[in-house]
Amino acid sequence: DASALGSLARFSLLSGRIDDALASAQRLKAIYSTSYAHAAKAIEVLAYLGDHDDIIQAFEWLQKEKALDVLGASAGYLYHLAAAAQAHLGETGKARKLWKKALEVNPEIEAAQENLEDLEKSTGERNGPYAYALQQWLSPKASEDLEKEMRTVSKDNENEAVFERSMR
Repeated sequence: DASALGSLARFSLLSGRIDDALASAQRLKAIYSTSYAHAAKAIEVLAYLGDHDDIIQAFEWLQKEKALDVLGASAGYLYHLAAAAQAHLGETGKARKLWKKALEVNPEIEAAQENLEDLEKSTGERNGPYAYALQQWLSPKASEDLEKEMRTVSKDNENEAVFERSMR
């Protein structure tokens, strides 16, 4: 099952078991063209692993199959993940179009808006494209602890903007 493989890959990655995560991702890549849900799950997992080329391949398969129209608002997140992959590959024009489409499909995707805004900055001031916010990489407890620590630091420095940027 693609959902179980995706969960296993993410858990393995966050547990530091990179080889296990890669093995689960390989299994997902082998089955993604069997269903839209499998392709969507593969894209999510490949984004955690930074496998940009395979994200684009799976996304393009979904486009060819016209699956993105069927997936509704959840397709917005897939547009976002494909945009982040394109940006990592240096294809900022393609990334910009995909982030705009992500927001058209689902205006609630903050990461797409933030990445678009980041593209407007000069190269030296960009944070770089990202698929997932920091909180998606951490356990809820670790995220909470980090947020408390960062708030303390930002209050000490009287710079709330630093805190907000660091929590992305």
